[in-house]
Amino acid sequence: MSLYSEFAPWYEQLFPFREEVYLFLCEHAGTSGSSILDAGCGPGHYCARFQHDGFCSTGIDLDPKMIDEASASFPGSEFHCMSIEDISSLHRSFRLIYSTGNVVAHLSPARFSAFLQNVYTALEPGGCLNYILGLAEYRFPVKTAAIRRERDSGLVMVFMKEQGS
Repeated sequence: MSLYSEFAPWYEQLFPFREEVYLFLCEHAGTSGSSILDAGCGPGHYCARFQHDGFCSTGIDLDPKMIDEASASFPGSEFHCMSIEDISSLHRSFRLIYSTGNVVAHLSPARFSAFLQNVYTALEPGGCLNYILGLAEYRFPVKTAAIRRERDSGLVMVFMKEQGS
């Protein structure tokens, strides 16, 4: 079981949907009805928002628990458990392919090269790849964590709460 599988149920609390990220992605998404691919979709919240706004959204993630969470939470979007460098196996093109967070950092240089080649092939003419590497400056909210171990299941649960709330 991967680290991401272990905290899939709490991923949204740790890395919530950010409106400013979505609005940035929308600038490159084309018109309603365009095909969008989230490479490393996690729990699928950006796919769901694109779907809600009239786009055809697809999310891929290597972690099966993340895909289970996304599929259960957002049945209107399409999700696949697969590596981001295998997007050519989807056999279609996309107006926008994006990846947020540290997804691409998990790829070796050779796998990153394969990912970029497959992105190029999967982009429709005029399409765009957005990889959000980070901002020049970003202040993470101050959070505290309480960790509890469940005797029966052996699970570790992490609960985050904004400081001062």
